[in-house]
Amino acid sequence: MYDQPRLKAYQAQAEWGSTPSGTLSRGSASTNKLTVQAFEEKNDHWNAAADNSKILRGKNRFQIFCQPCHGARGFGDGIIVSRGFEAPPSYHSDALHKVSDEFLFAVISQGLLKMPRFESRISRDDRYALVSYIRFLQKEVEDDDEKRGGPGGEK
Repeated sequence: MYDQPRLKAYQAQAEWGSTPSGTLSRGSASTNKLTVQAFEEKNDHWNAAADNSKILRGKNRFQIFCQPCHGARGFGDGIIVSRGFEAPPSYHSDALHKVSDEFLFAVISQGLLKMPRFESRISRDDRYALVSYIRFLQKEVEDDDEKRGGPGGEK
């Protein structure tokens, strides 16, 4: 029995043939690439400069899924921080202002570091709406800073 042919776990098996469509086998393309590809396919008729209905939908989804960690305005001061968790990055940092919409979409979908993946919990259209709302928040805070004379209200 020890020497008989057998399948070994986690090893490629030629006998199985091709995988069913829509599945990823071990060692295949990462889901991150697929997420960005899905974004680019949809991006032909979508952009972050969205209409009010998309921003309102994004705000609704943000309040449910993002606000507990990122806070109401995206500064990383959500309720979890007061409970002892590490603060997530602020959407208003220079680094997050410079990232692409595709990157934000991929992070919402696949997660990053301590952020969980939301691909199975938030529909694709709602993830697009979240990207629109995050860009809206960034612009809103930027406009507030300009009215006050600079970052933090300095004059």
